[in-house]
Amino acid sequence: MKDNSPAVTIPGGVYYFTGMDVGKNCTVTFTGPTTIYLNGGGSFDGTIAHSSYKPYLLTIKAKGGIHIEDGATYAYIYNPEGSVHHHKLGQSFGSVITNLLCFRQTAQGHYDEAGGPGGNIVSVK
Repeated sequence: MKDNSPAVTIPGGVYYFTGMDVGKNCTVTFTGPTTIYLNGGGSFDGTIAHSSYKPYLLTIKAKGGIHIEDGATYAYIYNPEGSVHHHKLGQSFGSVITNLLCFRQTAQGHYDEAGGPGGNIVSVK
């Protein structure tokens, strides 16, 4: 999605992408439980979430760098061989499993204490 595009609602399901970009001030919501497989990276300057904003209903499994700039992700991000960078006003709600986790400027991460299926921390190294 390009910057300042309208909000998009997508049915829940399993999606396979080579990359994913959500532009600034854009919102992508899914109406059912969703798993996104990214064979590359993703850039989130907007918001990506399940329509209920419960992070455990959206899982992002990536094989590349994830960049959360000014946007917000409400998801479980699984990227054990890649990196997840939060810059500027970027925020993540849910959980992140990654090889490298970075927060800069005023970026924030919020762990999903409500849990849901698979909501427990497995290990921290």
